[in-house]
Amino acid sequence: MKSFISPNTIFKKSIFSIVLLAFLPFFAQSQSIFEIRKEKPRRETFLRFVGQYGKLLRRKGPFILTPNEEGYTYKKTVAFNLEYGWQTSGDSEWEGICNYPRFGIGIQKFTFLHREELGNPVSFYGFYNGNFIRTKRFQWLHQLGAGIALGFNLYDPTVTPPNDLIGSKVNAYIEASTSFSFLIGKRLSLEPGIRLTHFSNGNTRKPQKGLNIFAYQMGVRYNLAKALKEYTLYNKSQCRHRHEILASIGVGERQVDFTEEDNSRPPLTYGLKYLMSYLTLGYNYEVRHQLKLGGGFDIYYDGTNGALAVMNGNDFEKNDIAFGKKTGVSGYIGIEAVMDRLSVAVNASYILLQEEFPTSSPKFQQRLGLKYHVWSNVFVGIDILAYEFHVAKAVTYKVGMRRYLNEGF
Repeated sequence: MKSFISPNTIFKKSIFSIVLLAFLPFFAQSQSIFEIRKEKPRRETFLRFVGQYGKLLRRKGPFILTPNEEGYTYKKTVAFNLEYGWQTSGDSEWEGICNYPRFGIGIQKFTFLHREELGNPVSFYGFYNGNFIRTKRFQWLHQLGAGIALGFNLYDPTVTPPNDLIGSKVNAYIEASTSFSFLIGKRLSLEPGIRLTHFSNGNTRKPQKGLNIFAYQMGVRYNLAKALKEYTLYNKSQCRHRHEILASIGVGERQVDFTEEDNSRPPLTYGLKYLMSYLTLGYNYEVRHQLKLGGGFDIYYDGTNGALAVMNGNDFEKNDIAFGKKTGVSGYIGIEAVMDRLSVAVNASYILLQEEFPTSSPKFQQRLGLKYHVWSNVFVGIDILAYEFHVAKAVTYKVGMRRYLNEGF
């Protein structure tokens, strides 16, 4: 099953889904898994300014390594973030369980030093900022963020060497960071740390090797509240160490590998997309309130499997692959971090059954998932499938159900 699909179709839906899930904590009804609140809490708000100085990771390929007229390659980066957020203080049990985290929205301006061919993108994102350690004047923080990036310059086959990093106008922005926070005044904190940033369209439109940046950062956080609110003490419920079974269906699209044969015209596979879908059956064990360990199986359909192996010239239609050769089974293990109704899952999987072609994807793969429970046992989510820990395979969006053993739905 294959077709030439406009980049304005499923790709835009995938990006919209990423943004929707990133901002769900701010739009959703404030109702905890652990308890129901009748009144919306009044939280402290803050502003944070972050400056970053970083470098591009995995610098390979002619576009990255070819210097410009001044002799500079793509290497060093700078970025500036402005964030507005809310500080939880124990109005609900989950806030205490998660050690009083923060969440908010932000905007980032990103620039490569001495190079302008890729543009200077601007990103809009939502973030979750938690505490490993929290005292009155010191905190050890971690942050996850997701959103969209606009303003990249796109692939142009007439330019040598061609830009094989970015193939779409709208890309996903994903960040993970850790930092220390030192209170230096009643409202002001300094927050040095490190950050990983990823730009990509999730293999929904080629070429897209994506960008991965490691950066040192310095943040300044200013609490906007005139009178600081005291943290609410709570009686933390005992973890029940529940056993959870779950099932979900994921659907997305995947583009076949990009092959550059002639810079004077788009390569043969440019814009050629296939269906990617899977049925997941899994199990999780609740280690503590915020952490689950588990594993399971994926029964999947990958429309790209074998497609490149049978392409001859410009004729794609007569060289299809049988349906059964595009299906497979993989097993996975992973962890899930729980933050009220929102969860972040990281899995490692291995393909157990699949017809193998010379151009098939590697058997060892990875998955980063964002999941939100619209009801207690019904969830929606986004998965980013990858291999080699940095190459996106596909972006899929899913819906599923869970059940705790010995409990009803």
